[in-house]
Amino acid sequence: MGRRAVTGLLDIRSARQIDDAIARALEAFGRIDILVNNAAAPPGADRVPVVDLEEEAWDTVLDTNLKGTFLVSKAVARVMLEKKIRGRIVNIASDRAKVGTTNLAAYCASKFGLVGFTQSLAMELAPAGITVNAVCPGGVDSERLDYLGRRPDGTYDGQTRAERSGVGEPSTPWGA
Repeated sequence: MGRRAVTGLLDIRSARQIDDAIARALEAFGRIDILVNNAAAPPGADRVPVVDLEEEAWDTVLDTNLKGTFLVSKAVARVMLEKKIRGRIVNIASDRAKVGTTNLAAYCASKFGLVGFTQSLAMELAPAGITVNAVCPGGVDSERLDYLGRRPDGTYDGQTRAERSGVGEPSTPWGA
């Protein structure tokens, strides 16, 4: 179809790696018109009650989901402003950005923060013709939910990992 793409792996918690990726994109295409922030920390040690939540697990989620979005958005917005590009930034949040959920404090905090960040950035960049929006999808039936106990038929066993360990409240796969 005549399309080109540049791919690469980077840690979105690293401003240096982000700058390198942006430089590669600019070298290949000369401009950046759209950014979709869709990274997320994998579910893990953060899926516990707050009283059991380790600081390192909290930091991993907030650094990936919120700080990473901040760093990438900042760098790309700077490029759009310098090149006078009326671009688009789309942040993928979650329905958990609107309602807190048991055993998801770090995740919910990161997504609530993402919505506030999106609103602030949108107001800052609007005068330059750059739109910034957040999308808040619900749960998506993918392998990321397998830790909840997916059965071979695609249903769930009704208990989250925390429930199987005797901690936490019953919840649906998406925590609602």
